[in-house]
Amino acid sequence: MPRALRCCRILFAALFLGNAAGWTPAAAQWSVGDWNGASYVDRAGAFSHCIMSAKYNSGITLYFLLFRNHDLFIGVSAPDWSLSPHSPYTMTMVIDGKTIRSAPGTVLRYDTKRLWLDLGKDRKIRELLRRGLKLRLTQGERDYGFRLTGTAVALKRLEKCVQEGGNAKPQKQPAETAPPAKPEPRLRAGYRTG
Repeated sequence: MPRALRCCRILFAALFLGNAAGWTPAAAQWSVGDWNGASYVDRAGAFSHCIMSAKYNSGITLYFLLFRNHDLFIGVSAPDWSLSPHSPYTMTMVIDGKTIRSAPGTVLRYDTKRLWLDLGKDRKIRELLRRGLKLRLTQGERDYGFRLTGTAVALKRLEKCVQEGGNAKPQKQPAETAPPAKPEPRLRAGYRTG
């Protein structure tokens, strides 16, 4: 991809993700195996995206976010992280020992515990994620390993969530009371640092 196009795509992704503070959960919430997902609407009430996540025994949570335009992002987070939205975080994605992509990661200014990598509309990467057994995400000295058990079915459900997105309606939440936290399932995953 030419450098100018890549820079525009990164800028677009950062701006689009940066407007995420206005996202509201929609009625469509689901789970597939150890993955929990939901659809979201924007401030105007229009469908925005679907996201799914799974928390691993290492304490790291792995995310897949699929926008209505079918751009896919992969993300990782940890409760003790405090990342800078202004620092470069080059992430490398490895599936079954093969390097798939190395690109700048995005940190949102209001959510410094998550790091996102733009996978775009690349069908080859999606197929590798469906068929792969092990995923590694590296960023500098950090190295995180994940088993991809059940990911093929979960990614298919994520795509269905986006296809059904036009039916999404915002949930009505009481203003003073936060919804109860649902415990997340824990998956087995290798966790390495350094």
